[in-house]
Amino acid sequence: MEEHNREHGIEPASIVKEINSPLVRLSNLDYHDAMIPASGEPLPDAESLRIRIADLEKQMRAAAKDLEFERAAAIRDELRSLRELQIFR
Repeated sequence: MEEHNREHGIEPASIVKEINSPLVRLSNLDYHDAMIPASGEPLPDAESLRIRIADLEKQMRAAAKDLEFERAAAIRDELRSLRELQIFR
């Protein structure tokens, strides 16, 4: 195998792959700033957050069903942000 690699100019290398995990993203946050929404508005209470997430999930499914994938992706991104807020509740 080493001979084959030398013959073809192949240098073995480790795979470097981004880990796309909410826990990894949260571990990289400055926790003090993460608790303050960008708009300066207070954090929503847990119940209103749960209701908003449920509503957005329905909207996202409807958008995907209607083949509006860009809208569904935008809603998905908003859902991720709200779910991260849930962790701080």
